[in-house]
Amino acid sequence: MDLQFHSCFLMDIVLIICLFWIRQVAAFPSGAPLSACGHLMPVHVDGELQNSASPYMLILNDTTYGTQPLKLTVSATGAGARDFMAFMLQARSEFGQPAGYFANVPPASKTLTCYEKDDTLTHTAAFIRSTMEVLWYPPSKNIGKISIT
Repeated sequence: MDLQFHSCFLMDIVLIICLFWIRQVAAFPSGAPLSACGHLMPVHVDGELQNSASPYMLILNDTTYGTQPLKLTVSATGAGARDFMAFMLQARSEFGQPAGYFANVPPASKTLTCYEKDDTLTHTAAFIRSTMEVLWYPPSKNIGKISIT
């Protein structure tokens, strides 16, 4: 009986270690977590920050905003460009506050409510893409310069 108790105890410990390890290596296949809203940085355990120029372009169909939505295109272009799966997009004022909201969400994507409804866009699955388009609706009043990250 003593041997059986030790065997079960060891199996419990191995199971706990395995579950902890699985949690540590897990990425975010269902999208960026809300904890990334403030800094917009990758929080994957094995991820590395890129130190070179981005091979991705964010293109708006206009350089000014008013009451109409703007079409945002994200593309992999240039040297070293690779298709992408994971992403997190947010428009911010020059003072760092999120601005506007996203709609017309592409496949395998969803909006998040970081600060205001639908102010952030992220992936929902490991869906490989080289380009995607989404609509960004500006805030109801002019708040100055906007950057999309």
